[in-house]
Amino acid sequence: MRIVQRPEVKGGFVPCIECGVGTRSHVLESAEYEEYEEVWEDDDLQEYQGRKKVEEEEEEEVVIRYRLHNEQVCMCHKCWVPRREKAIGFLNKHKDDWVRDGPAQMWRIKRFLKSWNYYGFDDELELKYQKDIEDVRSALRNSAGISEEE
Repeated sequence: MRIVQRPEVKGGFVPCIECGVGTRSHVLESAEYEEYEEVWEDDDLQEYQGRKKVEEEEEEEVVIRYRLHNEQVCMCHKCWVPRREKAIGFLNKHKDDWVRDGPAQMWRIKRFLKSWNYYGFDDELELKYQKDIEDVRSALRNSAGISEEE
C-alpha cells in the first residue's frame, strides 16, 4: 500500500539514537505508516443489538486504517544540547570564511546546513545565531543560486 507520515499523531517513546534512553524529545525523523483499507461489516453489530438481519444488498463501507511501518527517530534533550553547542561552535569558527568565500565552501556549507536542519537546531536558538545561520544560508544561495535542500 501507500506509506504516509502522520504529523498529527504523537509517537511513542523510542530509544535515543545517541545514548539509548527512551525519549520523544527531539524528533529527527517522523514515523511512517502504511495505509490500508478495511471493509466495515456491521452484521456482527446488528446481531449484538438484537435487530433482525436485513437481507438487503448494502454498500460495503471501506475504512482507511494505518499500520506503523517505521518508528520515529528521536534524540533526548541531554544528548541534543551538547550537539547543538558543538554545531554553534563550528558555525562561529567557519562562518566568516563561508560568507566571504561562498562558492569555494559550497560543499561544506551544504553539509553543515543539512545536519543543522536534520537535528532541528533552529528551534530554541538565540537571535545572534539565527542571524549567523541566515548569513550562511544567503551565502549559499548567492554562491550558485541553490539552497541546502538540493
